[in-house]
Amino acid sequence: MYKYVLKRLLYILPILMLIILIVFSILNVTPGNPARIMLGADASQELVDNLNEELGLNKPLIQRYLGYLAGVFRLDFGISYRSQAPVFNEILGNFPTTIRLAVFAVLTSALIGIPLGVLSAVRRYSLMDMSFTVSALVLASIPNFWLGIMLMLIFSLRLGILPSGGIGSLSHYILPVLTMALPSAAYILRMTRTIMMETMRQDYIRTAKAKGASPARIIFRHALKNALLPVLTSLGMNFAQLLGGTLIIEAVFGLPGIGSVILKAMQMKDVPVIMAATIFLAVLFMLIMLLIDIMYAYIDPRIKAQFK
Repeated sequence: MYKYVLKRLLYILPILMLIILIVFSILNVTPGNPARIMLGADASQELVDNLNEELGLNKPLIQRYLGYLAGVFRLDFGISYRSQAPVFNEILGNFPTTIRLAVFAVLTSALIGIPLGVLSAVRRYSLMDMSFTVSALVLASIPNFWLGIMLMLIFSLRLGILPSGGIGSLSHYILPVLTMALPSAAYILRMTRTIMMETMRQDYIRTAKAKGASPARIIFRHALKNALLPVLTSLGMNFAQLLGGTLIIEAVFGLPGIGSVILKAMQMKDVPVIMAATIFLAVLFMLIMLLIDIMYAYIDPRIKAQFK
């Protein structure tokens, strides 16, 4: 197990270097001059050229990339063009809002999707099953931003029971969390239903029935434990994606998260902030996937045997 974890951690370095190269290249070939954006349209070309020289933007792309990579290895991620502060000050300052959103959304989607998926599989082809399946298909097809706007119109503007945006108390998280969790819960419901139906046809389930095990024991003790493995993977990937994919939701509800930081940085072409946020989220994603693999090993002894 330790050798496996160490090997996976070593894989992070080359993957990260490739990600840095791709994102850095894209940012440097897209239209827009950071110096011009910072100084404004009325600034003289001489001032723009001087600032470009000061920021090192006149150097060849490969030289800038190697210089940035050397700074990353020294844990120096640069200074924000916009705020003139270390880039991680802004990222880490806004990250708690994003991680709260992601954690609440994943927990909500699991608490909704897994029980309903199990119930749908147990009562398969019934009216309840068909209702859950149709509802899941509808929710999975709705764009997040449209769902967020509809929830805002109903619960904030019409009923007036929940705040429409901003941050302050837990009530401010309800609408954005539901916006992110409901489509994900629909996917988890369908996945749990499919895997549970397949698991219930396995030989060991028939053996448990033959031994007189109760339906509840068969479902929760035998079937659900094995069916949860791919569901856990999906929840982990969804959590990792939500950490960097809340940009639209944060914009709709006016939340100060890492998505809003990235959006402002893109508007200002603040390359150091975009690069630091990309590296931060990429490393976080890879560590979360490693954690899921380790959880797999402890849940399923067959997988743990492969790590030895």
